[in-house]
Amino acid sequence: MAMTFIDPRNIRDRKQSMMNNQDFELPSINLDIDQALPLITNLLLHLGLQVLPSFDLKVARSAQYRCSCPHHGAEPCDCQMIVLLLYGQEDAPTTLIVHGSDGKTSLSLVDNVRQRPESGLPEKIRQALLKTSFAL
Repeated sequence: MAMTFIDPRNIRDRKQSMMNNQDFELPSINLDIDQALPLITNLLLHLGLQVLPSFDLKVARSAQYRCSCPHHGAEPCDCQMIVLLLYGQEDAPTTLIVHGSDGKTSLSLVDNVRQRPESGLPEKIRQALLKTSFAL
């Protein structure tokens, strides 16, 4: 089986294009991603969702030599992006991108045609995240 390596610059471009849909963008959290991620995960689990991490930027970046950050250049950085697949009763997951940099964490729900908006799951997730005290 061949391994595919992901260029972090493409990830940033893809993330930016996904976040262009204002309906799915969420407020930033004034916490480092290492602090915010457990809070987000616990909230989603409380909603009765299965939370499956499907991508971790630090793991992908660790396989590359001299990987420069699009935000910080060649300097060491704290950038991290984790993609969570959220499963409810639906067959297809809802995708949540958690991106951390410079002590803040941003969240965005991916607008995916396989997600069924009529199920209400993306809106339920968005409302729960908006109502939390950590989403400042």
